[in-house]
Amino acid sequence: MALQDILNKILETAAQEVRDINLSLETEQKKLSEKIKKLEMAEFADFNLKSKEVLALVSIKTDSMARRENKRRLLEAKRRLIEKSLNVFLRSLEKADDELYAKILDKLFEKVDVKNGTIFVPENRVDITTKKVSKNFIVKSDASILGGFIIKNKQVTIDNTFKNLVKSEFKNELEIYFANQLKLS
Repeated sequence: MALQDILNKILETAAQEVRDINLSLETEQKKLSEKIKKLEMAEFADFNLKSKEVLALVSIKTDSMARRENKRRLLEAKRRLIEKSLNVFLRSLEKADDELYAKILDKLFEKVDVKNGTIFVPENRVDITTKKVSKNFIVKSDASILGGFIIKNKQVTIDNTFKNLVKSEFKNELEIYFANQLKLS
């Protein structure tokens, strides 16, 4: 499955979740509006003309509070959706077929200036990685790595694990990309 197909599938799933969250938020907003109306009716019965002015202020403040609460919940839902999209994307990279995985490795190794050392890779990707690096590297499996690699030698350590790339190095760019694709902006 191509990376674009994976992204499209993730985006379709995320878009459905956004629609579900929006429906849920609309329902909650209706409930809050009903509570506000009930509160207004009770206050109106207890106060005279002067209390009508106070009631108007209460209504404005409650509406404002409801809007702020809805906005806060929507932002939380968007944050969870983007984080879930990042996790799904990361798992998709880690489970990529050998052909796609090899292409990803090619791109990652293009940016590596190190000429020797030890490369730690996922247990199931030792053969693919060995084919992609020069003979100056020692390729070792590491059960803690699920995708990508770590290069170590006396001078440097380069963490090009998929987890590091998705969750740290390119996190901001990926979050913006997913937010735009999911129309969360």
